[in-house]
Amino acid sequence: MGEEKKNYLFNGANFNNWSFRMEILLEELDLLDCIRVESDKVEEYKVLETDTAAEKLAKELKLRDRQKKDVKCKKGISGQFYILKKLSAMKFSESGSLQAHLLEFERMVRDLAAAGIQLQESLQYSMASTEMLAKVSSTGADGQVETAPEKDYDPYQHRIVDKPTSTIGTFMHVIKGAMGVGILSMPYAIRNGGLVFGVIGTFLLGLLYSHCVHLLVGTAYKICKRDRVPMLTYAQTVDRAFALGPVRTRPLGKNFKTFIDYYLMIALGPMIYMVFVGTTLHGVINSSTDLDWDVRIYILLAAIPAIVITQVREIKYLVPFSAIATTLIITNVVISLNYIFREPLSTDDRNLFPTFSSVAKFLGTAYLAFDATVLIFPISNQMKTPQHYLGCPGIVNVNNICLAFLYSFFGLMGYLRYGDAIQGSITLNFPTEEKLALIIQVLSAVAILFSIGIYFYVPQEIIWRKLHRRVKPQWHMVVQSFIRLLYLAVIVGIACGIPDIGTFVGIIGSMFNPILALWFPILVDTVYRWPSDFGWMKWRLVKNFLMGVFGSFLMITGTISSVKDIIELYD
Repeated sequence: MGEEKKNYLFNGANFNNWSFRMEILLEELDLLDCIRVESDKVEEYKVLETDTAAEKLAKELKLRDRQKKDVKCKKGISGQFYILKKLSAMKFSESGSLQAHLLEFERMVRDLAAAGIQLQESLQYSMASTEMLAKVSSTGADGQVETAPEKDYDPYQHRIVDKPTSTIGTFMHVIKGAMGVGILSMPYAIRNGGLVFGVIGTFLLGLLYSHCVHLLVGTAYKICKRDRVPMLTYAQTVDRAFALGPVRTRPLGKNFKTFIDYYLMIALGPMIYMVFVGTTLHGVINSSTDLDWDVRIYILLAAIPAIVITQVREIKYLVPFSAIATTLIITNVVISLNYIFREPLSTDDRNLFPTFSSVAKFLGTAYLAFDATVLIFPISNQMKTPQHYLGCPGIVNVNNICLAFLYSFFGLMGYLRYGDAIQGSITLNFPTEEKLALIIQVLSAVAILFSIGIYFYVPQEIIWRKLHRRVKPQWHMVVQSFIRLLYLAVIVGIACGIPDIGTFVGIIGSMFNPILALWFPILVDTVYRWPSDFGWMKWRLVKNFLMGVFGSFLMITGTISSVKDIIELYD
């Protein structure tokens, strides 16, 4: 046990891994700003007579920000780090007196004692750190400091999750994350892909998505094992993979990490869901009654149960919602099959293969039907037995096989039944005067409403991870509830203000979803394996390149399609 603890800390030969773990820890403790505070001279903020009004205002604002940081960083454990930072940065000025230098040193020592650190402990800390830093003398050919051996460290065995999710519960989240009302568009996707190419292509796209998940989570596991940390988020995985990759790409990691975190904090899914629920209820109720309510009223009504659902903070407790939503979607499929099999199916005038213009629509619709990239790490990191997430057969593999069979069967049957007359959603082909067809729409709206919780969890988890250290523990529950309520209010406000927001959000999803679902898994795998871990004839590198080309194709065609939708909306 002692040897393992020694390797976990900085041992003089694992500086990169140690500094990465320390940065994560400091960020969680809200101390990163205190460590990075520059020892600026106050004179730099003094207002001069020659300064313009704008320069004076800028200096005043900088001075206030500096003073706020000083107050924050001189309290508690933050003060300890802040003073140690200043102490280590002390330099004797030849123009000054030795007495003044020693008095400053003595003042810092008193500040350290007041902050809770004894002088003897700080001296031992400094001496030990100096001794260990002196041992860092050799680097690899690529300029990286050699890391400690991985030995038998298993990240899965070191994870501590307060309320872990079972394997079955995780499976329910995974299958619900991918399978939404988009399944009702699969007959239209098969129409664009053709009977042969559409069915085979659906299975291949499911295989491709599974492979991307394996690349992402598998690389994260390797990094955790190497760095001896229990888990990483999506953004941290990308950041660390680039830090361990080629020298020229290392600075990109921080930029990508920031992009991923802020993109995931934008609640695109819940925003579209609220619009979908409101629009669906508007169409069903107004057509069945004498009411003539605006769609905004239905969005506000849908927000009432959404308040309760979005207050659920643990993924484990969201499992029943995912189970109910999945059951409702399956019920919709069964009812739809009832309509499909009312008349004999026909293969006459059915396309076997796609045209050049229709293949892009098929690939985009079918691949997005599998995509739930934003849920990968939030779900897998909360598992009781994370080994079951990948593995063989593994949750990811079983889920995508089941979805591939379901999508192919339902899409094939729908296309054989309606042929080229199939609509974007098969429910539009059903007789609107029948109550059963209206039930499908209501069940779809309820299923989407129950799905909002799992997608709401993703941005909230990131926001709370960044804020929770700034909130006193006794206020955690209240502040979390307020943040979730405020976030939902913003979403509902945008949905009510722009009921057609789904069309505009679609262009954002078309541009960035392929980046998250394809490009980043490919990049993470490539930079981590660089330069020589690509197998015979560098087949993995070739494979990653071809996958990247496919991701570019999805992004370009999806963006063009979304732009056309916007043009048609206002045409």
